[in-house]
Amino acid sequence: MFYIGQSTNLKRRLYHHKMAIRRAGDERLLAVYRPITEYAATFGANVAVIPLTQNPREVEFQFLAAFMNQFRALPVANSSVNWRNVREHLGKPGEK
Repeated sequence: MFYIGQSTNLKRRLYHHKMAIRRAGDERLLAVYRPITEYAATFGANVAVIPLTQNPREVEFQFLAAFMNQFRALPVANSSVNWRNVREHLGKPGEK
């Protein structure tokens, strides 16, 4: 799971991500691509557009905390997450 950010033109933003994933998977013009692009090219990716009424970063931290509570690890594509912001949303060991 990764947050791609806000955009005034979401369709164009998603298209650019799709093309980057395609280049990382099929064309391999570079030796290494961004981690989220490498991951999506290798394992695939699905898109969920979620209209928000809350701060998008706060929602991202909540999603990351839920993922970590379930799988006991950060999602691979989010290896550069700000740990302190996610930690406050984590449950205690054994909680779901």
